[in-house]
Amino acid sequence: MEQAIEGDSKSFNMNYIDWRNPSRNRFHVTAEYSVERSRSTETARPDIVLFVNGIPFCVIECKAPQVEVEFGFIVDYANVLGELDKALTMYSAFEGFDESDLVGTLTAINSEIEKLPGRYSDLWDLFKTVKHFYDEEAYELLLADESLREEFYDRLSDFGKTLGIALSCEKFLTEVDGKILSR
Repeated sequence: MEQAIEGDSKSFNMNYIDWRNPSRNRFHVTAEYSVERSRSTETARPDIVLFVNGIPFCVIECKAPQVEVEFGFIVDYANVLGELDKALTMYSAFEGFDESDLVGTLTAINSEIEKLPGRYSDLWDLFKTVKHFYDEEAYELLLADESLREEFYDRLSDFGKTLGIALSCEKFLTEVDGKILSR
């Protein structure tokens, strides 16, 4: 992401998945997730989709035990299989832990969706001193403060992760008023 501040061009990398600290990511698994096919009105419904921070990470098609298949296959759409071993190692590391030790590691999607309005408010709360909504210069001046800019990035990241999780839930997409989503 690149931004001009007082004539200087500044940029930073935004990492959507924290590979070094997996516990800082949010994991979600959903069944029968509908995906609209490109150039078509039809949908695909994979059996299981695994999301990391709201990003579809893995798609699993299940077969009934009585269906004989010679082999299965994995398609690496996002070129992430190199990191899959690390992820599987992390999951196997959960063996032997008490359930209380793992609190907060995996969360229910509904509890994440409930956080969305608060995360949205927290994000916009940073700009409450901007008098006119469309005053781009006021936003730039406010974000010139490095500590406030870092707080903005943190809140934006939190909101983005929560929104990504919410958008991965078909129930959220069908039940939330479109006017709210378009804001």
